[in-house]
Amino acid sequence: MAQFFPAPPPASLDDIAEAEYGAQLPFAPFSEEEVEAAIENLSPFKAPGPSGVPNAALKECSSIVTPVFTNLINRCLTLGHHPAQWKFFTTITLRKPGKPSYLIPKAYRPIALEDTSSKVVESVVARRLAALAEEHNLLPPNHFGGRPQRTTTDAVLHLVQRIKDSWRTGKVTSVLYLDISSAFPSVNHQRLLHNLRKRSVPEPLVLWIANFLRDRRTQLKFDDFTSEPLLADCGLPQGSPLSPILYLFYSSDLLELIDPKDRQHLSLGYIDDTAMVVTSPSVAINIRILSGIVPLLLNWSCMHACRFDIGKFQLVHHTRYKPRYEPLPLQIDGHTIVPTESARYLGIIVDRRLRWHEHVEAAIAKGTAAVLAVGRLARPTFGLPHQYVRRLFRAVVCPRLEYGLPVWYTPVCRRDGSHRVTGSVGIVRRIGKVQRLAGLMITGAFRSTSNVFLDYHADLLPVELRLNQVAHRAAA
Repeated sequence: MAQFFPAPPPASLDDIAEAEYGAQLPFAPFSEEEVEAAIENLSPFKAPGPSGVPNAALKECSSIVTPVFTNLINRCLTLGHHPAQWKFFTTITLRKPGKPSYLIPKAYRPIALEDTSSKVVESVVARRLAALAEEHNLLPPNHFGGRPQRTTTDAVLHLVQRIKDSWRTGKVTSVLYLDISSAFPSVNHQRLLHNLRKRSVPEPLVLWIANFLRDRRTQLKFDDFTSEPLLADCGLPQGSPLSPILYLFYSSDLLELIDPKDRQHLSLGYIDDTAMVVTSPSVAINIRILSGIVPLLLNWSCMHACRFDIGKFQLVHHTRYKPRYEPLPLQIDGHTIVPTESARYLGIIVDRRLRWHEHVEAAIAKGTAAVLAVGRLARPTFGLPHQYVRRLFRAVVCPRLEYGLPVWYTPVCRRDGSHRVTGSVGIVRRIGKVQRLAGLMITGAFRSTSNVFLDYHADLLPVELRLNQVAHRAAA
């Protein structure tokens, strides 16, 4: 149990004892519209918590329970209280993909299955916190994730744009990708409450959050093993709707180590995935700048009880021209971070020269594996009907092929009066091979059938049009 819910390391809290806070934002009671929106947003088929009440049941009787929940939530916020029975949750363990061995606890991710009623309350509070953060600029603008209308693709696009802007002025950009060990379980509650007050979060919300995090208990389920109820009041519960936005407030100081208004340097975050981006005329100067940021990182780690896994840090020097590239390493707390040709950030492989070959290779490998898996269900004599195979291709294969597409794909087009085609023509050709496999499975056609007829009879958009459509939709 201690492996899944470890006691966080001690945090340096000397600055909290005498902290003075400015005026807090006013708190308005929750409305029935907010509660109804939270209930309607529940996933109907998510696994229920200890009470066994499914989300679908609340959604079906939303009009009846909404007034009850509204009064209950407002009373809980007034008293700064979260009912004890809602603090009891079930913890299941999921395997983290791609681990070499599943004999160690770190190869598993604990997920909290909370009481359905508690999830409604947490969702309402999370939405209010997110709305306050956006309306009053309580969070750094470059902190993505857990916020409305911000995606992983937006974060990587912001990074790529900063790199290309530096190239236009003849400069070099170096990116240090950080890794925080056990981010949510390591959250220190006192530091979190301090950060919330420091950013003017209304006091009733802060007091309720303090009570919500206190005296939580869980029952661990692993295969056929079920533990006795155990205390699990450290960190933030993984699986709670409230945890992502709380972690944004907790880690905001890390993003502000570099001034968000700085046009040369940038700190970029998506929940607990953080990148430090610096720009200068040379790699050597970038290393010097990063070396100056390192003590600030280590000090933040000490104050917030968050351990950096320095061995997993990644460093990439982005240079437009090869002669300007210098593979200079970075020293951090006795560790040497050697620069690499590429790094995976938010599921996208960002290579040194932004050519995207490595990422496209990985995406096509994933897409091909998914198509072949679907093909096992699409036998001509006893397989699924072709309309279901098409649906599987669109729902399972296409997202694997097109993840982060606005970052690495340039729409293909033909200029007026010219036969020349511009854009990511090679990518279209390679992804077209994956779609061709799917078309053969959907239609059962001969292998010699042309792509035009396959797309027509399989009711699939041609690859070029589909990828352009995805790119244009993202830019809209």
